Amino acid sequence: MRAIDGRIGTLVASGLALSLGCSVVLDTTARQCDSDSDCRRASPSLSLACVDHVCVERDGGVQEFPIVVDDHFEPTGFRGDPVEASVDCPVRATGAEQRGDCHVIAYDPSALEESANYASVTWQSPGGNWGDEYGFAMPSDARSVSFYAWADVAGANAVFGVGHRDGDGFELRTPPIALGTTPRQYWIDVTDTQYDDVANGFTLELAAPSSGAVRLFVDDIVWDEMPPPAPPVDVTFQVDMTARALPDGCTVYVYGTWNDWALDADATMSDADGDDVFTATVTLPVGAAVRYKFAYSCGDMRYPETIPNGSTCGVDGGDYLDRALTPAETATLPTVCFGACEGCDGQVDVTLQVDLGTMTLGAGCTVHAPGVFNDWNRGAAVMTNTTGNVYAIGVSMPAGLVQEYKFAIDCPGQSTRWEEPPLVEGCTVASDGGYRNRAYTASGPITLDPVCFGTCAPCGT
Repeated sequence: MRAIDGRIGTLVASGLALSLGCSVVLDTTARQCDSDSDCRRASPSLSLACVDHVCVERDGGVQEFPIVVDDHFEPTGFRGDPVEASVDCPVRATGAEQRGDCHVIAYDPSALEESANYASVTWQSPGGNWGDEYGFAMPSDARSVSFYAWADVAGANAVFGVGHRDGDGFELRTPPIALGTTPRQYWIDVTDTQYDDVANGFTLELAAPSSGAVRLFVDDIVWDEMPPPAPPVDVTFQVDMTARALPDGCTVYVYGTWNDWALDADATMSDADGDDVFTATVTLPVGAAVRYKFAYSCGDMRYPETIPNGSTCGVDGGDYLDRALTPAETATLPTVCFGACEGCDGQVDVTLQVDLGTMTLGAGCTVHAPGVFNDWNRGAAVMTNTTGNVYAIGVSMPAGLVQEYKFAIDCPGQSTRWEEPPLVEGCTVASDGGYRNRAYTASGPITLDPVCFGTCAPCGT
């Protein structure tokens, strides 16, 4: 008996031509078999079928990575409580290649008289095979199994894995994962795992929710020869808000590229001991550069920090400078002063003064000194009338860095009046927005001499 004619995939045996839809093993001596399992046992690296007692290659021949689980395995292994399984996800995982199906596992133990407190689904090859027969001829040297998972209830707990100790000779499982409500990619490291064939290509086990029902979604399940990325690490950020003297009720944030620069609840920081140093821990991928900033809000107004030009911690973020970090390991970053590269111990107290000269302010008018050091927040920069028509304010500046600022006047029912001083070296600079701002670099505590509103000289000169 010989297998011939690999071009058209036809087996000729004992004078009988059978159209198989398969290519064939072009061996001078065809491999004899009684079942597909005989072929898999003899050549586990090939995808073979037993046809008329001869092993022939199925369409596709040798399998190559990536192996899409849904192309070769079926979700037919159920344990624990019953579930409803379907492939009608309301959305697919953003960023995924969307290979195979997107599966929905609906689990409602509250409807059961007695619950096992878990439900498990296993993708098997062939369907229903726990290992009693040969499984899929998985190519050797797989290093990862990746997938996307999420749930309709935040915090739903699930374990994912591959293989079965009895049926496959190996079994790998993740720790319990508290799923979010948006798709996230996960990996199982299968590097150096020994196997000849795989009957159980993927497994999920969903813990019973504390109440009600839960739906788990899993998408783009793939075996690959690419290693999994390094596991993410926890990075703790710390910012000292002492120099801002925030009133009660304000919120401090750390936000950046990892959350699309969203100032939301997930970006808030806390100050458990009331020392004005706020902290937050963020889980970040290893080796991936991120950009970030601190910000605060008081009421409806939000104030991102301004990283001073020329600072060692600022990188070009377009219109403004950002902070930057490339995580390598779990770490707690040094405490930095809001808007500065160092701790607030490197801050310098500076008193600014402006003389309104012959100007007369109406009732309710206020004078301000907003700048980089107070995030251009006029509300945090109200000046006090000291003598005559001179107003002063004490601010905290990082030593050695240029700090831009200007004076402004607010009167009820009127637009803010911003000064526009002339461009004079040593007094003002042209800002990126086309404005002229005052500029000062502090080296130690100082009280600056009063300058006339809108000029670089004392009034009357």
